[in-house]
Amino acid sequence: PEYGDQSYWDERYSRNPDDAFEWLQSWKALKPLLDLSTDAEILNVGCGNAPLVQDMYDDGYRNITSVDTSPVVIQQQTMKHADKEEVEFSIMDATALEFPDECFDTVLDKSTMDAVLCGKSGSEGATEMVREAFRVLKSGGTYVVVSYGVPQARLYLLRTQAWDVQYTTLGKEKGPDEDGDRAGVHYVYICRKAKP
Repeated sequence: PEYGDQSYWDERYSRNPDDAFEWLQSWKALKPLLDLSTDAEILNVGCGNAPLVQDMYDDGYRNITSVDTSPVVIQQQTMKHADKEEVEFSIMDATALEFPDECFDTVLDKSTMDAVLCGKSGSEGATEMVREAFRVLKSGGTYVVVSYGVPQARLYLLRTQAWDVQYTTLGKEKGPDEDGDRAGVHYVYICRKAKP
């Protein structure tokens, strides 16, 4: 599939408007890895239609901003979460965020970098995405990347900014993924922006 192409996502979300697809890991699996207070300002890039926002909201998180390049999925998610006043959904490209500097405590990326790397200028796009995540994070903030990509294929991109990068693995939670793969792990990269 053309994961790097917005039209692929528009068509996919239009075809299955009521489906929710959890990319890689659930909030339940990720939460123990993160030191994230419920009053944190959170940016969810490439949100798609995953249940992440609902799961975090149910867990007490309110300040969640989600962005995606697909206007189709943003409209669907805005309607689905209309009862949650604090939660926002916007059409936006993670490689060119329309937010001021240092306004979020955490940026969550669940396989969005993987999708960007599938695009025509993949490495350039991923580098811009990392730069933007760094820019919008407050000092001491964290960029969390959940990815199929092994460290040799991701650390060189993440280390283009001045932050401490740690990573771990999580086993796949359920049946076959998009490529039919039932085995293996996902990589979780936790990048902390240094305090001055």
